[in-house]
Amino acid sequence: MAKILLIEDHKDSRDLIRLVLELDGHTLVEATSGEDGLKVAAGFRPDLVILDISLAGDIDGIETLNRLRTDARFDATPVVALTAHAMKTDEQTIIAAGFDRYLTKPIIDFEAFKGQINDQIQNGRNTDIKRIATERLRENPAEKQNNA
Repeated sequence: MAKILLIEDHKDSRDLIRLVLELDGHTLVEATSGEDGLKVAAGFRPDLVILDISLAGDIDGIETLNRLRTDARFDATPVVALTAHAMKTDEQTIIAAGFDRYLTKPIIDFEAFKGQINDQIQNGRNTDIKRIATERLRENPAEKQNNA
């Protein structure tokens, strides 16, 4: 199945997601901060990244995504936001930041969660819109500061 990078700072969430996705046949590698996630991504080359928004450390999930998207190796890698921020405006902000999917915690329906992850792996990124945003970030790194 797929190689998935999980960037999540809460151990209980990591353990639950690992269990659900490994039982579904996926290979999971974990990172506990945005900085570590970027390093792991470079070596692991995941098929999908699941990224918490409110990470401990110097950079949050949105900044981690911005840095990941400036690396052409990850142009086709879908990134799923997994967050406890569950307001409609949170979802709009997160999708506008360039995430390919928005999922909320806690995960209650494991079958639905697996289905959403498998759907994202199968369908990949929406490259028509995302390609333009990624190119713009590469051309003007100062813009990512304004979008964070």
